[in-house]
Amino acid sequence: MKRNVLLLIGLFGLLILEYGCKKDPSPKGLCEDANVKVTNIFFSQTFHRDNTIYGIVEPNDTVAFDSFIVQSFFNYKYVKSTVPKSNYAAYAIVAPIAKTCFEVENLTVELEQRGRLEDVTSLLYCYNQKMPYPGIKAEGTQTFYNTLSESLAYTPLGLSLYMHTKPEVSGKVRVKITITNKQGEFFVTFSDYFHIR
Repeated sequence: MKRNVLLLIGLFGLLILEYGCKKDPSPKGLCEDANVKVTNIFFSQTFHRDNTIYGIVEPNDTVAFDSFIVQSFFNYKYVKSTVPKSNYAAYAIVAPIAKTCFEVENLTVELEQRGRLEDVTSLLYCYNQKMPYPGIKAEGTQTFYNTLSESLAYTPLGLSLYMHTKPEVSGKVRVKITITNKQGEFFVTFSDYFHIR
């Protein structure tokens, strides 16, 4: 009898834990559920890649077209005052970070040289925490934009870009990134000038 009571109490405890804890959320969600709004984009850093060693590209440094990586991040603000309630203790996992709705409509990456811009978007690969290296080829397809939007669904938001094909431009350049979302907002950022060969 004592064993049955203990078993019943144990099962009841597991039932309470299951009821009180939410499952790990899916990265896909509706924009109405977003906690965070993107306010602008900024360049974090430009890196020089030499095998597995990464170094910072200083202004006016010279790098090969296939060895530099530009890294950008988004600034954001919280649009909901309430933090989603979550109890993940029973699953021993970290609660999710705030959900962001940023549906990418267009991504354009250009090299600027003496005021002239050359579109190099199709020469790039994109990656971030959700799209591990080597990432995905930057294409103007809906599949690409859906994958990019899904990878930017949670903060901290970031995007790294690198070239797989040599551009027509060489010499002193800077990178311009323009991202437009489906709400019609567009965000622009520039890197420092550096020399590309």
